[in-house]
Order: sequence, then structure tokens, then C-alpha cells
Amino acid sequence: MFLFQLPWLPEWFIGRDLARTFSNVFKSFSPKGVAPAADEIRQYVEAYKQPGALTGAINYYRAALRAPASLDLSRVLPMPVLMIWGEQDKALGKELTCNTKQYCADLETVYDPTSGHFITADNPELVNAALLRFFAANDRKVV
Repeated sequence: MFLFQLPWLPEWFIGRDLARTFSNVFKSFSPKGVAPAADEIRQYVEAYKQPGALTGAINYYRAALRAPASLDLSRVLPMPVLMIWGEQDKALGKELTCNTKQYCADLETVYDPTSGHFITADNPELVNAALLRFFAANDRKVV
């Protein structure tokens, strides 16, 4: 995340071999140490080859460390919020979720003890079921 604060260097470094980068990232963050199938990796590579895609993804991490001083952290989100968290996430520990309720008026949290950072890849069935249940329960609450 700190490397991503530099201009252009992360894009150059990651972009040199997107397939190897994605394979290594998925392997290192997977609880089972397994990367997605080659076809899935190819889909990531094609998506991130699009103009601006890699910079856009890296900018998410750049912005995370640059929260404006005017950010109102006392504001509570009024809409229903679903948080799905892999308990084996090597980058973001479960303890980061402990105080989330104070920022959400209506929070549903789903923890998966078998998933890591890429929970959609580790347990797509759980994620899809949680999303479908959440949307069905909140279709009239969403503004």
C-alpha cells in the first residue's frame, strides 16, 4: 500500500507482467495458497490492460491514505449496509470490523472463517447467497 503512494512506479512494476502479478497476489492472499484458474487470470489481465484501469485500481489505495481533514467520521450511514469479511484475510484483520456498527444505522455482517482477502474468489457461493438475501430483505429500504 505504501508503494502505491508513488507516482507511475507501481503501474510500471505491476504492469510488466500482469499474469504473474495476479497469480502471485491471489496465491499469497488465498488461505489455501491457490491462484484462480488460468482462464480467470487471463480475464483479470484483459481487464487491467484497458487504458486507465491499473491506475484507477492503484488510485483506490493512494486515496485511502489521503483522507481529507474535512471528512466527517461522526456521520452514520442511514442506508442498509452489508459487510462480508474473510476471517483469514492476511492484509486486513477481522479486528478492523469491530467498530463498524457505529458508522451504520443498519449493518449486517457476514464473516467467513474459510476465506481470505479475495472472498469473492474463495467462497463465491457464500457471497452470492448473502447478496441475494440482503437485496431481497432491503429492496424497499433502499432509496
